[in-house]
Order: sequence, then C-alpha cells, then structure tokens
Amino acid sequence: MRRWLAWAGMLAAIAFAVFGLWSAAAAQRTTPADDVRSVATTLRCPTCTAESVADSTAPMATSMRTTVEEKLAAGESPDEIRAWFVERYGQQVLLQPPQHGIGLALWLLPLVVAPATAWLVVRARGGGRPARWLAGGAACTIVVGAWFAFEHDQWGADRAAAAAPVADPVGALGRAVEETPGDVELRLALGRALGDSGRHVEAAEHLQAATRLEPRNPSALYLTAFSLARADRQADAEPLLERLLDVAPEHAEGLLLLGTIRHQQGDPAGDELLRRFLEVAPDHPAADQAESMVNGDERG
Repeated sequence: MRRWLAWAGMLAAIAFAVFGLWSAAAAQRTTPADDVRSVATTLRCPTCTAESVADSTAPMATSMRTTVEEKLAAGESPDEIRAWFVERYGQQVLLQPPQHGIGLALWLLPLVVAPATAWLVVRARGGGRPARWLAGGAACTIVVGAWFAFEHDQWGADRAAAAAPVADPVGALGRAVEETPGDVELRLALGRALGDSGRHVEAAEHLQAATRLEPRNPSALYLTAFSLARADRQADAEPLLERLLDVAPEHAEGLLLLGTIRHQQGDPAGDELLRRFLEVAPDHPAADQAESMVNGDERG
C-alpha cells in the first residue's frame, strides 16, 4: 500500500510539473496584441482610480498602450518598457500581478509534494541507491516544472493586481509633462487631475497649453473651457466653446456649458443652445436641469 501511494504521489507531482512546462511553452506562443496586454496589465493608469492600463478606457491608458506597442515593435523588452514608465511616472505606475488562485496552486503544490513523495519512494524501495537516484531526479523535475509554472503563469499574467489609487497623480503627471511638454494627452490628463483636486486655475493653465498645441482638439477645447468656467473666467471660456462647436457642432457637453453660461447672462441664445443640447443628448444626466432652465424662461 505504501509503495502504491508513493508512486501515485510521484506521478501526480510529475503531472503538475509537466503541466507547468506546457503552460510556459504555451505562454511564449503569443501574438503582438498578447504581448502588449501582458505589459499593460503590469502598469497602473495614472488618471484612473483602480484600473490597469490594459483594462482602462481612459485616453491616458490608450496612449500608454500605444507607447507599449511601439516600444515592443522597436525591440525593447518588457522590463525596459516598465523602467521607462517608472522614470516618467514614478514607482506607483507599476502593478504587480498577485500569485494566487489556481496559478499559485499549480506552482506551490509540487514544491510541497516533491520532498514528501521522494521520501515515500525511498522508503517504499528500501532506501537503495537506485531509489534515491529516482527520487532525487523526480524531485528535481518537479521543482523545475513548478518554477516554470510560476515564472510563466498564464493566469497571473492575464490578471492585474487589485489597484489602489495612485498616491500623487498630479505629481507624477507633472513630472511627465516637464519631460515631454509637447504631449497633449499628458497635459489633458494633468489638467483633469488638477481639476479633480479643485485646483481649477492651475488646471486651466495646463489645458490652455494643450489648446495652443492642438487648437482644434475637441477634448482640449472643452476641458479648458470647463476649467476656466470653474475658475470664474466665463468670458475666457466662451470663445473656446464657440470654437469647439465649430469643430464639433453636436458636442453635448459643449452645448450644455455654453448654453448655461449664456442663459445665466440672460442671452436668449443660451436657451437655443440648451434646446440643441436636449435634442443631441435627451438622456444626459443634466437633461432635466437644462429643460428646467428652458421651460422656466418660457413660462416667464
């Protein structure tokens, strides 16, 4: 019975090792898109609350995925790419995929089973030299297989860590903008981060720089106008909103903001803009408020 248990344990452990080696080989047969995702899952989106670059739909994450793709195509290794992002955003940009669940079990279990099984085999065969060689060789095979399963864990590679918010997104983005002042997406991300922290005047400064770089960028125009309005500079926001609506006539947020500003000024053109907003985005969260402003004037 003891001999049967020993051999059964050995076969089970070897099966885990072989599966680990197979997983490693399968993990290396990847497409370029797989390679991009593999790196992106280890990077934190600087402008998101709890998402990896691979999973976020934020413009900043999209830009970072493009950068990863370009650097991989240029022959840079994943470690070199991560180091490049760390240099720009700091250590907090890194995510470490956790080893848990089935991936953890597949590499940890053989490490536990191997020595116990080797001991059982030696005991079952009387402790002779052939038994010791067999047990030692099998144990080494198991450990190597487990190591490969750990290093190339497909489950861990496809699963980003539960992300905590970046400790200082404004600081990280500020350093990145200093290094590449011509990057519009970085300036937009910094402007958003500053606005989210209530620093609307500073946000407007960086966003205005973005509009100078790309005068017809709808995102830059709207975000700059919004920050200026929040900083009580509606007069400066209006020309940007007019330009935005020339570029994108059905930009719902632009219609709403410019319509609200002009409505508050008593300009009848404001209500017309709000009506256009309601036609373009009837299900918008601010639709009821816009309708109330328009209907209030009509009742008056």
